[in-house]
Amino acid sequence: KNELSFRSNQFKLTHRNALNIAGSGRGITAQTTLLIPFTFLQLKLQHQLSSTLPELMQRNYQSNNVQYQLNSLEKQWNQSFKALASKSFKAFEFTFDYQLLQFRKVYIFDQQAESWRNDLAASTGLGQSIRAAVAWTYKGLQIKPAYQWTHFSSGLNFQPEHQSSVRVQWKGGVFKAKKLHMLFAADVQHFSQFKQLNFIPQMGVFDLTQTSSLYMNSFVNVAFTTALEVETFRFFVRIDNIGRFWTPSTTAFVSHYAFPSMQIKIGLTWDFWN
Repeated sequence: KNELSFRSNQFKLTHRNALNIAGSGRGITAQTTLLIPFTFLQLKLQHQLSSTLPELMQRNYQSNNVQYQLNSLEKQWNQSFKALASKSFKAFEFTFDYQLLQFRKVYIFDQQAESWRNDLAASTGLGQSIRAAVAWTYKGLQIKPAYQWTHFSSGLNFQPEHQSSVRVQWKGGVFKAKKLHMLFAADVQHFSQFKQLNFIPQMGVFDLTQTSSLYMNSFVNVAFTTALEVETFRFFVRIDNIGRFWTPSTTAFVSHYAFPSMQIKIGLTWDFWN
């Protein structure tokens, strides 16, 4: 293993990698991060690389329902690149990031063969995502809309290709003394159409070999949060999955699993000391 770190007024560079000189197929993992503070924006670049053998459980496994042993092992290769740019301008904060993922000979569980394989369509491919967000803050009020586009090759486009959200939040002191602080927030999310994934319970993984062309309809989900704080006393209430009222129960990312029901979470803390 080795680490490298360098900082100057123009940029900051960090690098870490690990190499197996003997054993483990001479696998390697590496991560590099570069921070560049331009006068007009902040830029962060990150690169990750790994070339490693499959996990021990993927090589040899025995249970009541599944038994397998891989006769030959090949290294699976993954590489990702991410660029994040952020800019603050008066009451606005803008963020934009792009992520690229490349993978080759990745081991996927084949339910028909009851073993892990790295020669399937989902074993090699390319994925990309773009996310843009802006936050506007005025006193205690903040409005933050965001949008994300995601696309994979090799028939791996199960997830919604388009996701958008907006968060509206107010936080501040109440009454003249300002000892009571309160927060109100609402989150609205929209997911475009998607394909359901099948879950393989005996292995605890998703079936990425499925070829279903059936799409589930898009849906909107809503959450609400309120909280208060008085000196050492804090209390909050959060309501999730309000979209259950108008979304069919069959609309779920995992096949044979219902859309999650509405949940109400309540919590409090009260600190005491002498």
